[in-house]
Amino acid sequence: MINFTDVLPTSPQASKLEFMINPILISLPKQIETPRLIIRPPQMGDELEHNRAFAESHLELREWLPWAQEIPSLEESEITIRGFMADWILRKDLVMFIFEKQSHQFLGGTGLHRIDWQIPRFEIGYWMRTSQAGKGYITESTNALLRFALEGLKAARVEIRCSSKNVKSESVMKRLHLEFEGTLKKNFYNPQGPRIDDTQLYAAFDTKSLPPLAVKWG
Repeated sequence: MINFTDVLPTSPQASKLEFMINPILISLPKQIETPRLIIRPPQMGDELEHNRAFAESHLELREWLPWAQEIPSLEESEITIRGFMADWILRKDLVMFIFEKQSHQFLGGTGLHRIDWQIPRFEIGYWMRTSQAGKGYITESTNALLRFALEGLKAARVEIRCSSKNVKSESVMKRLHLEFEGTLKKNFYNPQGPRIDDTQLYAAFDTKSLPPLAVKWG
């Protein structure tokens, strides 16, 4: 395995070939830890709690997430998790699950998506089970993931996007003091309308403006 910092260019004139390692060789942590949370990649055995959390939150999630229109069977959840695990190994998409540290309760999902390892660039997505919403878990987990991407993976850019009508999601970006880059007009298909919404685009380029948070990974 290779730590990402081992292949960063040593000067502005360094060749792009220094970036062009196979992403499979990039070392990733087993988990990310905050004061209240454990954030880790999916594992076999997560399918039952993932299915329960999704079913509990379905009515809320389906309003904003095109992939959340139907409640999956337990078998479908297992297939989904196996796919997440395969993508993690291949470094194509880094889905992670969020757990409360003390109780180990499954809280929701997050991850680094739309990855361009050459820059490197990531987009963060997230969802929280309905019964645990409003406790700051998404703000905390997103803060942690931003720090990991920007410091641990040396990201040049991390984006977060949401429908312009998704006030709760956009409030997370504002609490984290992300830079608002603009509105993408008529960019998001919302199946619940059906309608076409605008997309709000926020980004972070360093951790300086993020609220303080103790985070560790390894």
